Amino acid sequence: MLKRFERYFAVAMLLYLSGSILGFLFPDSEFSMLRPESNMFLLAMELGFYGIAFGLIALRWNRFVQGLLAGKWALAVSVLAVVSTIWSNDPSITARRSLVLMGTTLFGVYFGSNFDVSEQVRILAKTFGIIIVLSFYFSLVMPQYGINHDIHGGSWTGVFTQKNLLGRAMIVAVVTFLSANKIVRGPVRYAFLVGAGCLLLMSDSRTSQVVLIAMLLLAPIYQLIRRNGMTIVIPISLAFGIALVAIAVIALTNADSLLLVMGRNPTLTGRTEIWKAIWNAITKQMLLGYGFDGFWAGIRGKSADVILTLGWVAKHSHNGFLDIWLDLGIVGLGAFFASYFNALWRAVHMLRGHAGSGAYWPIHYLIFMLLYHLTEGPILRQNSIYWALYVAVVVSVNFAPSPAMELIIEKPRKGAELEPQLDYLPG
Repeated sequence: MLKRFERYFAVAMLLYLSGSILGFLFPDSEFSMLRPESNMFLLAMELGFYGIAFGLIALRWNRFVQGLLAGKWALAVSVLAVVSTIWSNDPSITARRSLVLMGTTLFGVYFGSNFDVSEQVRILAKTFGIIIVLSFYFSLVMPQYGINHDIHGGSWTGVFTQKNLLGRAMIVAVVTFLSANKIVRGPVRYAFLVGAGCLLLMSDSRTSQVVLIAMLLLAPIYQLIRRNGMTIVIPISLAFGIALVAIAVIALTNADSLLLVMGRNPTLTGRTEIWKAIWNAITKQMLLGYGFDGFWAGIRGKSADVILTLGWVAKHSHNGFLDIWLDLGIVGLGAFFASYFNALWRAVHMLRGHAGSGAYWPIHYLIFMLLYHLTEGPILRQNSIYWALYVAVVVSVNFAPSPAMELIIEKPRKGAELEPQLDYLPG
């Protein structure tokens, strides 16, 4: 009974963290960034969700403590965000938002430690299935809400308030259903894959479209890992493939000629201008940064110099890694990359050693985190489904057996070589 409640609650919590639907009800609350401190109803909702989450954590405290140890590097980033209140340019903002960030991180630890990877994918399939169905409903039945009629006229936004938010969600939806073979029934799985793909196209979120195509190009390498094990050639191939795809993503989103053909400004709607403008700010606070959420404060904060240089108001760097650097300095960025590359290495081993369904989910999600945030951001954000899922993935892959144990477990199983090959259908 408790486990069933936990699954339902996880779906509800993830929907809340996705920032969908409620943005329509509170258009002036900046709900797209999920910062409800100025709205009593949203604040009460936030306290309610996290209160239930912490209650469930208390019931599962033993496994949760193991999860904290498994996700120690991701946890360290959140701890540093809280500590950054000491040197923040806006201590009150940093204190409030970093504590909520810690809550989001702890939910991610709970999600990653309390549910195995297959259960996580099943819960995510339900979550994104609801988002897909409601996005079609809002776009087709209530187009005044589900279709943009202003700057990006005609672009679908679904249950979100902005087209890029829908595009990002649909990337994760696609890789969720790609990873859900044997978890979600075949016809249903393919229907949601097609639905997510259609929503991604209709959102006209070019960055999301490029990132998804780039991710799918890496799929053959994942299959090689799954079938042939961890020879030295395959990790090198994966690293080389990721590097090439990352370069391709940057090139496709920066090449003037391609962007002009796609109807976009040669500076990625100002991205390259932002990157140049913020570098000077980074060099002034390179070690510890300006505190979590302490830099981007409009014309009243340290971001004023950047805004004056650009001539328009930027709200973040459009690069998740630069935003971490601005917030927490090279120390925070180093802790994040320590968590990321450790998780990526473990995800590669898990892909080979995990005989069950859902083994592709961690590596899919980690590659999404890398590629998407090369030109979008931020990564570290309170009340963010994407940060919570990142923490969950970090915890999950470190809960997996060690590579040596995997060999001991698999060695007696004749025919085990064939099982993993049936786990994945590219859709």
